[in-house]
Amino acid sequence: MSGDKVLVVAPHADDEVLGCGGIIQRHASISDQVDVLIVCDRSNKKKEQREEAHKCKNILKYNNLFFSGLKDEFLDQNIRKIIKSIEKIYLKNKYNIIYTCNGSDVNIDHRAVHNASMVAFRALQRHSPNKIFLYEIPSSTGQGHKSQFQPNYYCELSKDILNSKVKAFECYSEEIREEPNPRNDIGLRNFALFRGLQCNSKYAEAFNLIYEKF
Repeated sequence: MSGDKVLVVAPHADDEVLGCGGIIQRHASISDQVDVLIVCDRSNKKKEQREEAHKCKNILKYNNLFFSGLKDEFLDQNIRKIIKSIEKIYLKNKYNIIYTCNGSDVNIDHRAVHNASMVAFRALQRHSPNKIFLYEIPSSTGQGHKSQFQPNYYCELSKDILNSKVKAFECYSEEIREEPNPRNDIGLRNFALFRGLQCNSKYAEAFNLIYEKF
């Protein structure tokens, strides 16, 4: 696993932490190159949330942060633009491990980024990835009724890694929600406990490995 080039594709600033905040740290800890691409900016919060994303980068200790700069809540009307923005980063850096969002999330931007990702990371091209994972977003993935998220791959998290994930998410102060919404300190910790129960670990993140090339 060491020496891999990893790309996390996030529809919004905060999705990279909610879905992959733990596994980003695990990859970084073994000297993998880890980059994050945030596809859209929330209305009237571009400057603030880009600054917050950089603070998260410093906490999670990954390599590079990129922004596509597309418009929040309109991604379903710009699938081609999403594909081109992903391909620009992907083909330049030739990543071999991909994390992108789930295709049946209730959030329409998430579904658009998922659909664009399936095109950008297709197998039949000059450079294709070795692995593609789908990640879940607490409160968005669980509300999708089309099909339920089915994890088949788990990343065990230490207490320190989970603490850093929570600290990183708290940089996005306007995205924190009160319970019973899971987007808060208690919710994220309980979510990690729940996934840990499924894989005999104290804490974990869950993923759906949808493509693997040996």
